[in-house]
Amino acid sequence: VSELGAAIEVVFNWKCDMSNTHCKPDVQARRLDVLIDPEHIGFSFKWSEYVADSERMLYEMRGIRIFFRTVGRGTMFDTNALIMKLATTTSLLCVAPIIADLIMLNIFARRQRYQARKLEVSPDFTQYFHRLREKKKAQKESRLALEDEAAMQAREDEWQRRLREEED
Repeated sequence: VSELGAAIEVVFNWKCDMSNTHCKPDVQARRLDVLIDPEHIGFSFKWSEYVADSERMLYEMRGIRIFFRTVGRGTMFDTNALIMKLATTTSLLCVAPIIADLIMLNIFARRQRYQARKLEVSPDFTQYFHRLREKKKAQKESRLALEDEAAMQAREDEWQRRLREEED
C-alpha cells in the first residue's frame, strides 16, 4: 500500500429504530482497486504541467484514496398509519363485491343472465324450523324430567341408607 497506494471504500450501514435515540452504524471497509482491475492495483493520480511549448512535466502521485458511503434504513412504528391502512383495506374489500354486482346488474349486456343466476329462490323453511325447535324443546324437557326423577331416586336411596344405619 505504501508503494502502490490503494482505493478504499468505507461503508456506514445504519439500521435504526427511530423510537430509540441511540443508533450506531455497522462500519465495513474494503479495497476497491483490486476489484476494479486486479492486474493494476493501487491508486495513482497523474497530471501534467506545461513548462514550455515543447516541454511538460508529468507528475504522478500515489497514495490512499478513501471513499465514504453511508446507507441505511430508519424504521418507526406508527399506530395512526396502521389504523388508516387497516381501515382502508377493509373498506375496499367490503366495497369491491358491491361495485362488481352493480356493474354486472346494470352495465353489462348480459345482465338478465347474471341476475337470473345471482338470485336463487328457495322454498320457505319456516314451518320446518318451527317443528325442529319444538322437537328440541320436548327433548330438553324429557331429559330434565329424567334427571329430576334420577335425583329424587338418589335422595330416596340416601334416606333409606340413613334409616338403616340408625336402626343398627
